[in-house]
Amino acid sequence: METLQIILIISLIIVALSASAVLIYFIFILKEVKETLEEAKEIVRNGRKLTTTVITPVASIMGVIGSLSKGINAIRSVTDIFDGGEEGEYEGY
Repeated sequence: METLQIILIISLIIVALSASAVLIYFIFILKEVKETLEEAKEIVRNGRKLTTTVITPVASIMGVIGSLSKGINAIRSVTDIFDGGEEGEYEGY
């Protein structure tokens, strides 16, 4: 073998080893990314549970407040009908 062929074979072996090392490193990076995404998925799941836990009572309270508001408006309408259009004490509200 000539010297040039030996140098080319050694260079080819070095390039192949370098490519293999980069590929293995890339696989490790992808593994870390997968683990990070699984953790993020768990965080999102916990956040969704927390949000649902908070929103359900708040929605119930808002329903009660809305019902009270409609009831008060109904009482005002009835008192306005019986007052005959006179200005009542609820005028300021």
